[in-house]
Amino acid sequence: MVSNAWLRLKLAEKEKARQALLESLVDAQEDERGRLARELHDGAGQMLTTLLVRLKTMERQADSPAIRSGLASTLDMVSQTIEQVRDLSHRLRPAALEELGLEVALRTLVADTVEEAGMIANCQIDPDAQSLPRSIEVSLYRIAQEALTNVLRHARAQVVDVTLSRRVGAISLLIHDDGLGFSPDSPSAMDGARHLGLISMRERADKVNATLSVESAAGKGTTIRVVVPIEEGSGWVA
Repeated sequence: MVSNAWLRLKLAEKEKARQALLESLVDAQEDERGRLARELHDGAGQMLTTLLVRLKTMERQADSPAIRSGLASTLDMVSQTIEQVRDLSHRLRPAALEELGLEVALRTLVADTVEEAGMIANCQIDPDAQSLPRSIEVSLYRIAQEALTNVLRHARAQVVDVTLSRRVGAISLLIHDDGLGFSPDSPSAMDGARHLGLISMRERADKVNATLSVESAAGKGTTIRVVVPIEEGSGWVA
C-alpha cells in the first residue's frame, strides 16, 4: 500500500510538471505571436500609413490625369495591404481571448470569418466548457482558427457549425461544414495549404494531450473533432 501511494504521488507530480511545461510552451509561443503582432502594427503598419498619406499628397499635387490615375491605383493597393497587415496582427494576437475568454473569442472568430464571408454560422458554447487552463483555451482557439480558415479557402460551404461542449472527463470542440469535402487519408488529394493546416491543428492538439479526428469525403463536407481530457474535480472547469 505504501508503494502504491508513493507511485500515485510520483504520477501526480509528473502530471503537474507536464502541465507546467505545456503552459510555459504555449506562453512562449503566444508571447512570440504578440511580439510579431506589435511589430506588424507599430512597424510595417505605421510605415504603410505614412506612405499612404504621402501618396495622397502627391495625387492632389499631380497635374497629369494619367499620373493621378496611376497614383489612385497605387493608393488602393496600399490601403488593401494596410488592411491585410491589421488583419494578420489581429489573428496573431486576438484581444478577445486574452480579455474576455474562450466563449467570446470563439463567437468573435466565427462572426469575423464565417458570417462575414456570407455563410450561415451556428455557434453553440456549453457554459460548463469554460474556465480552462490557458494552454487548453489557446490551443482550442488556434485549432478553430485554422479550421475555419480552411473552410473559407477550400470548402465552398454554405453552413458551418461550431460546438464547444463538456462531457464526463473531457472538453470537446467540433467544427462541421457542408462544403466540398476531401479525403483526409490521401495528402495528394489536398492542396499543400490545407495539408499544412491539418498538421498544425494536430500539433496543437498533441500539446494538450488531445485527440483530433477528421471525417470527410468528397461532396459530403468535413467534420473536425477535438477532445481534450480533463481531470474531474481538478478545478479546471467551473
